[in-house]
Amino acid sequence: MYARFGLATPAWRFYCGQEGEDRTCDLPYPLFIKPNTGGSSLGMSLVREGAGFGPALDKVFALGQEALVETCVPGVELTCAVLDQTALPVIMIRPKPGSAFFDYENKYAADGAEELCPAPIDPTLASEVQRMALAAHRALGIEGYSRSDFMVEGFMADKNGPQLLETNTLPGMTPTSLLPKAAAAVGLSFEDLVSELVRLGLEAHARRTGS
Repeated sequence: MYARFGLATPAWRFYCGQEGEDRTCDLPYPLFIKPNTGGSSLGMSLVREGAGFGPALDKVFALGQEALVETCVPGVELTCAVLDQTALPVIMIRPKPGSAFFDYENKYAADGAEELCPAPIDPTLASEVQRMALAAHRALGIEGYSRSDFMVEGFMADKNGPQLLETNTLPGMTPTSLLPKAAAAVGLSFEDLVSELVRLGLEAHARRTGS
């Protein structure tokens, strides 16, 4: 869907875990291997050489999931939430030193990743990330809210463009999660954000039912 709508995304392969499935992969290492659905980076692995490929797939299949394999894009992780039809400020994610990627511990530990909002990046790059997040939201037919994750090689717009990793259709909604943090940057308290999501949900229900 991303490719169909002209949104740049890393090269990928899909594995179902069926008996007899070919487990070879023609993508260059390092690779990220993750469940096709789910969240919080559970079951996700960064594989740097071929010996780790099979065990990383097994880790995903043990969760009852299918596996998405993507090429590793070096650089900085950015994320951008969409509320209704408006892209919120971009957030930069800096995993704590020594971390291979933005994993479960980085997301939830008290000494986890640093999350900077608004992201200290070139305004043109920020605008492009917002454009892509909104385009993904619309392309996937999402209502209400979403959050899209990106990798980009540098902070400036003249570097290689952002690569869209995934769109979260049910992003975290604790008071310290990324979507509430972006909403706070435009003046929406957590309570106001929840109220707005309820309002949007009721509007969507009314459209579908004609009530």
